[in-house]
Amino acid sequence: MYIFLHKKKKKKLFSKIINYKNIKNKTVLIIGCGCGTLTTEMVKSGAKVTAIDITPTAIKNTKRQLKENKLKAIVFEADAEQLPFKNESFDFVWSWGVIHHTPNTKKAAQEILRVLKKGCHAKVMIYHKNSIFYYILIMFIRGILQGKLLFQKPQELLNKYTDHSHKGGTPLGKTYTSNQAKKLFSGSKNIKTQVYGLRNELYFIPHIRNMCYKLPDLIPKLILEKLRLGWFLVLKIKK
Repeated sequence: MYIFLHKKKKKKLFSKIINYKNIKNKTVLIIGCGCGTLTTEMVKSGAKVTAIDITPTAIKNTKRQLKENKLKAIVFEADAEQLPFKNESFDFVWSWGVIHHTPNTKKAAQEILRVLKKGCHAKVMIYHKNSIFYYILIMFIRGILQGKLLFQKPQELLNKYTDHSHKGGTPLGKTYTSNQAKKLFSGSKNIKTQVYGLRNELYFIPHIRNMCYKLPDLIPKLILEKLRLGWFLVLKIKK
């Protein structure tokens, strides 16, 4: 979802967030490998990658993509709440849009800290509660204007419209403020947050889209960053 936002023009995937030079020859854990595109990109960049996912389909797709590119990585099924690794096993841990779908997100966050080496970083994206997507698109438009809050709870709307709404949503979805997110990783020496996604979320508000599709593009990037109302809350966590 909106991955192109985090990619510099003609650069690698998530190049606005990942410093690929820093992960060369480093041990990297990807929690939630999905289709395997980022796993492939990191291996190409010289990282020693271990990629996990809770779904067999994601593991199959990632392995196939690696094979097609003649690349190697350790890829297998695993639960983010119970990582099968020793303490301080990785130089860098990455997770994008995963742990906010787990029943015990705090446990998954603490597992990330456990397997991360001292002095090293993890980057984790979870959904941002103080966002236009949550308050305007889900709760106001879906919940109030469309009347869905009359027969569904806020959590049910969140589950339905955070991901795969055309397929009925997800079993569980959560959102966090910056302060709530930081508390998940209690024990970290330093946590910095950045918010992404606002420009593209504006396209999904019907009146803005119909009135002027290019309107979001007219809003200066600096203003969007200062607003911090995007859907993607990215945490840079140092152990």
